[in-house]
Amino acid sequence: MVQEKMFSYLKVSLITLCALALFVIPTLASASSDFYLSPANGTYIIGHEFTVSVLVDTNEDDINTAVANLNFDTSKFAVTSIDKGTFKTCFPDDPSFDNATIKFGCTILANGCDKSDCLVVKIHLKGVSLGTGQINFLSNPTPEIYLNSDYTPGQSRPNVIGQTTGGEYTIIPEPLSVSCSALPSSATPGQDVIFSANPSGGTGSNSFKWENGACLGESKDCKTSFTTTGNKTAHVTVTDSSNKTASADCTAAIGNPGLNVSCYSSKETADTGESVLFSATANGGDGSYNYSWSGDCKQPDNLPDCANSFDTSGLKKTTVSVTSGGKASSADCNVYVGEVCPVQPDTSHTICHNQKCEYVFGEGTDGCRQDSDCEIVPDIIQIIIPTIDEVKKFVNTPVGSVATKTATTVGLVATALVVSPLSLPELFMLPTRLLGLLLMAFGWKKRNPPWGVVYDSITKQPLDPAYVALKDMNGRDISTAITDLDGRYGFLANPGIYKMTANKTNYLFPSQKLAGKTSDEFYNNLYFGDQVEIKKGEVVIKNIPLDPIKFDWNEFQKKNKKLTRFYSRWDMLLRKISDALYYIGFILALFAVFAAPYPYNSIIFGLYVFLLVLRIFGVRPKPYGSVTDIDTGNPVPFAILRVMEKDTGVELSHRLTDKYGRYFCLVPKGRYYVKIEYKNADESYSPALTSGLIDASKTGIIKNKFQISQKPNTLSNAS
Repeated sequence: MVQEKMFSYLKVSLITLCALALFVIPTLASASSDFYLSPANGTYIIGHEFTVSVLVDTNEDDINTAVANLNFDTSKFAVTSIDKGTFKTCFPDDPSFDNATIKFGCTILANGCDKSDCLVVKIHLKGVSLGTGQINFLSNPTPEIYLNSDYTPGQSRPNVIGQTTGGEYTIIPEPLSVSCSALPSSATPGQDVIFSANPSGGTGSNSFKWENGACLGESKDCKTSFTTTGNKTAHVTVTDSSNKTASADCTAAIGNPGLNVSCYSSKETADTGESVLFSATANGGDGSYNYSWSGDCKQPDNLPDCANSFDTSGLKKTTVSVTSGGKASSADCNVYVGEVCPVQPDTSHTICHNQKCEYVFGEGTDGCRQDSDCEIVPDIIQIIIPTIDEVKKFVNTPVGSVATKTATTVGLVATALVVSPLSLPELFMLPTRLLGLLLMAFGWKKRNPPWGVVYDSITKQPLDPAYVALKDMNGRDISTAITDLDGRYGFLANPGIYKMTANKTNYLFPSQKLAGKTSDEFYNNLYFGDQVEIKKGEVVIKNIPLDPIKFDWNEFQKKNKKLTRFYSRWDMLLRKISDALYYIGFILALFAVFAAPYPYNSIIFGLYVFLLVLRIFGVRPKPYGSVTDIDTGNPVPFAILRVMEKDTGVELSHRLTDKYGRYFCLVPKGRYYVKIEYKNADESYSPALTSGLIDASKTGIIKNKFQISQKPNTLSNAS
């Protein structure tokens, strides 16, 4: 009996345990689902986007709802957007973020999710600062996860949330990288090329080193020029403050410039039988030119000039074709041959008006061909002789004598003071400075700077960049230069006979508007494509006018922003004032010396004559410097002079001495120092001198005499 009761008791217990195993244990196993982030950690570049997913591990249960709030480090991350995952229906709104909180509550209305990676939302972030930040689930309000099987409309369900696991993410700087560019990417020999390094990423400040390539330097930009053609590659290495490095190469293509040809005739109009010379100028190509003439002037020889005379009247046209280095170009030039008054079409003809030859519309024949045909030459003698008699009578009176002396003397002194005013202490030095002031006032110093200028023949504005080439009589380029912001250039050349060409977009060389003149209001020693004879010790520094043929935006902006440093409209105004005062004083002095030849009048007149000679012939200061050996006194040929910025120590430009040890060096106004290297027998270079500070803030040119020793560890001098 007892055994039966024991058996019955065990039976009931076993049934109870089985029930617990079937119902209670599964319920316990499914009682929790976990929130976690994927990836749980990571490293990302600042400024770049990355994505973190919010997932649920259901522990193999079937869930259909997930609700949570997350907190993120706003000092390290910024949320850009949130996308829904498997849980497509969200309440009360779609997932959102505000300040440092991310909110979502989403459900699956149909089948649930029973996976270990149920995707609730995707959070898109971007790193905003360096360092490590966290994203964590907030405990208040409590995260919620509900089972799909527990859902009964109108009834509450148990929250099966288990663990929540956040994430930790590190934002790092962008890796150091560098790109390199050349400006211009295509250039010609002698033209400046600037290689520029463009680093990104890295930490702190960067240092630069250009080496093992076409340019050497230690700044962001490396400026150089080349004497040979071909592709020139520069190599730059950039190092940041954490000693990370990056390198890049950039290439400039150095080739012969495009072939440009211009043609002009020695006369705009000519009479029948009168000889006319057509001349061609070419630049670019490979420097060797073949000329072919066609039309109304033919030249069987390969020459840049073609001469002809014409027996018939009319417009004569000729064309010159030039080939060089596989390139070809041509230009036309014309001359009108006929009588002074050729018959024109009925639509217009010329007449003399106000001593100028002008076109008028209507029937008729030409009354002139050029302005000189309209000049009226009066009988000067009939005018001057009575005037001189009256002036003599006046000058010999006491009042006239005083007035003449005052006018001529004041004309000299006042003109000098207009251009170069003196302070009160300097007035005591007037006797010693008067000659220098007069020379400046009457244009000697102003008109004879130690450089040449390429300028607009109309506005007198300096032109840059203009390409100037010095050629021998066979048309080969001897030297080339690109004008600076003030239109300046210059050539050192061996004694000989040369020609020059000047070219700039939207401008014509040689100038037709100033043809035949030797000077204008602002410049003298003008050049129009003729031969130039260079003697020993001379520098080619002609002033070259170019005629504008189209609007040039670059020159308009330069003029508008007043960028030039050696040119001013005020200079032109003062030049006109000084010219007017000079000629008035000269005429008065001339009358005075003939009317009353006293010593005072003769001295004043002699001074005016002296100044007139200087105005006509001019005296230029020596425009070049030199490098000589301190031990032997001999010139140092082919030495390198590097012009360095005073404050930054960056190389501004470099020059090479010629075989006579001379150099020509134009610089922007400023203060510099010069490093000199001499050439060794093995073609290498050795440093010889670092000069003291050179003040070019007024002159814009360096022309010092340097003495160096070509022996190691020997002191060198500069003067």
